[in-house]
Formats: sequence, structure tokens, C-alpha cells
Amino acid sequence: MVLKEAKIRDEAELESLLVRDPNQIEENFNIITQRRKTSESKRWAFLGVDARGTVTLIELKVTSDGDQLRQALEYYDWLVEQGIDWIVDAYKERLPGVIFNEQMPQLFLIAPDFDDKVVKEAKYIRTDIKLRLFRYLAFEVNGTKEIKLIETHIPPLRELGTKPKIDGNKEQKLIKTPILPTRKPEKKPVVNKDEETKLNETIKECVGEELYRQLEDNT
Repeated sequence: MVLKEAKIRDEAELESLLVRDPNQIEENFNIITQRRKTSESKRWAFLGVDARGTVTLIELKVTSDGDQLRQALEYYDWLVEQGIDWIVDAYKERLPGVIFNEQMPQLFLIAPDFDDKVVKEAKYIRTDIKLRLFRYLAFEVNGTKEIKLIETHIPPLRELGTKPKIDGNKEQKLIKTPILPTRKPEKKPVVNKDEETKLNETIKECVGEELYRQLEDNT
């Protein structure tokens, strides 16, 4: 087996690799439609639905982009404006066995890496909107490109507590600061980390220590 590092040319190629095997995104994940334009001629990546019937908008980048989440939210807004009923009516014949639910659509971002700005902004997304960030690793096996998705942890939003404040008469009063809804802390997926380690070990075994170090230096 010949295994080496690979580079994804553009979003279209990345999309084709995901469409070829949607289970890379999530087990029993289905693609509803591939890249298309909104009514404002903006192009999103594609729509999918998970095993629970939740509609998912997936935004792709082949470089780290600080505006990826902002752009994805523009597409998300357009999607919500159309409504879940529109999506079900438009695509139910393609997935006859899928029962769509009425939850807020999910939002998945996929890129080789994420700008700190994206990770910071992700903390403030409404808790009823499931947002997930996936880094991808690209490599070739016997001349065929493959990718592996590694989920990126979104840190929880720190809660605001109650702090003492001194008024003009120097009398100490407790001013209650409202507690904002926070995203529940999520542990970094151990399984994904193990998979990344196993993948790296596999690459090292196939290409040897010297070439493996060269691949690491080029990443």
C-alpha cells in the first residue's frame, strides 16, 4: 500500500469526497442536495440530514477562513426563511425512508483548520442550534484521495456571575448580572483523537520515519 499526504484543490473536490462517503460526516448521514445557489445567487456547500431526521447545512472551505462561520450563518438564515416544510416537500422523494423532524437545522463547518475568530464566535451561537466544527486530513492511498474528519472542540461560554459594586455614597450593593444561556461544555471526542493518532501511525508505518517527518514539516 502506498500512502502519502494529499492536498484538496477546491471546495468542489472536497464536496465530492464527502458525497462519496457521507458516513465520514456522521453515521447514517444522507446528502439531500449538493452545492446550489440561494435566491440571492449565493452558493452554499450542501444540505444533508442525519439519522434522526435533522436537516443539516454544511459549509466547506479548503483554507482557514475567519469569515467561514459568518458566511455560513447567511446561508443558514436563508434556509430558515424557506422553512422545514419547503425542504421536506422538495427532497422527500430522494430519501423515502427518512422522517424529517422539526428541530432547528444543524450547522456543520468543515475546513483543514479553523481561525481563532471562528472558534471564538462559535461559543455565542444559540444553544438550540447544533454547531459542529470538523478539521479534515487529506491523504492518498494507492493514488486515490481520501479524507478523515476530526471534530474540533468548541469551548463553553463563561457564565457571568454576581459582582459587588460601590455606588456614589460608597455603600456596597450587590448588582445581579443576568446569566446568559451557555453552550454546555463538551469534552473533546476521545474517539476522534484516537482515530487521528491511529491514522498518523498508519502513515508512519507505510512511508517510514524519514518521509513521515518530511510530511509533518510540510503541514
